[in-house]
Amino acid sequence: MIELVTERLALRPFRVEDRPLLAGLMRDPAVFFWETQPVSDAAVDAVLERTRALEPRAMGWFSAFRRDDDGTFVGTVALKPADAARPADAEISWHLRPACWGKGFATEGARAILDHAMRVVRPERVVAYALPDNIRSLRVIRRVGLPYIGERQHAGLPHAFFALSRTAYRPAAPASSPNSGHPGPHA
Repeated sequence: MIELVTERLALRPFRVEDRPLLAGLMRDPAVFFWETQPVSDAAVDAVLERTRALEPRAMGWFSAFRRDDDGTFVGTVALKPADAARPADAEISWHLRPACWGKGFATEGARAILDHAMRVVRPERVVAYALPDNIRSLRVIRRVGLPYIGERQHAGLPHAFFALSRTAYRPAAPASSPNSGHPGPHA
């Protein structure tokens, strides 16, 4: 199993026993603000199933837990195939519990997943999308070094689109190390 460890986070693919954590995150209207209806059990189960299907490719939705306390669930950082039009690209995204916003966890988790993508998965590009008014996500994308490309439709809405090629990638620092360090109580 893939485990990524950063200074403050332990990241690993979601497990079945994490379902209540994932469901709570996906049903939080502050986090999944674009959803007009409550997120269904089927939608939560679909994320778990996609993660299991993507694990052999070293991709999926990764749960993020704090390492410096009792293993508090922070949220999720995802690495998945971008879309059918660009099968060689991988998309990164993140969703954090509101109590964890503004503390640098999204940037730390995104850097770890970006580094993992470039070193292990090796897509042509890593891409990210953000709604134009989602200032927090736009800042995270810029901090991890993905250049702005332009506007694109994503999930039926106009999004700011960012992409970084594998050849242009320069790791900022050893942001993650697979299967190293103490992964915390939830690993």
